[in-house]
Amino acid sequence: MSLDAVGAVNWSAIPNPTAHPSDDPERVAHALRRLTVSTTANETGDAASLLAGGGFVCSHAGMVFPAAYAATPILLDLVEHGRRTRIKDAALGLLFDALCSLPPAGHNRVDTPPYQPVPSAVTR
Repeated sequence: MSLDAVGAVNWSAIPNPTAHPSDDPERVAHALRRLTVSTTANETGDAASLLAGGGFVCSHAGMVFPAAYAATPILLDLVEHGRRTRIKDAALGLLFDALCSLPPAGHNRVDTPPYQPVPSAVTR
């Protein structure tokens, strides 16, 4: 199912907020395909590294990209139905990274006026 799901997304319609080639959503699609069909630890690691290095998340910047919205259901499918434990583990790790990261400016899920704090679900 994951390969079909990757093909069903219009990756070119997803914005690349940095305009850097390594953050291109098409690169996310390519890495998801590679992760889905990986058969060795090196192939799985290479695909996961592509996703962790930009386009999906940028681990060193703590940033999650708009392409993560389309990639998350695919990664969840891999966690549940991945062919190998290492694929499931890689997908789960990437999802964790996305949840621990923040979107780039202008690409958050809450529309707030400039210089206003994002509303919190936690009340004190």
